[in-house]
Amino acid sequence: MPPVESAAPVESALPLSLAELVLAVLDAVVVTLAEPPLESAPPSSSAGA
Repeated sequence: MPPVESAAPVESALPLSLAELVLAVLDAVVVTLAEPPLESAPPSSSAGA
């Protein structure tokens, strides 16, 4: 684990990570809605997600 001093920079970068997480979730939802049913999707697609 990094030193305690690294907690400050990490805390400052937290909002960016949170924003990226939200965008990733929204992107995943859009892709899920855009993709055909899981039955039609290849197994590899499910494993990649």
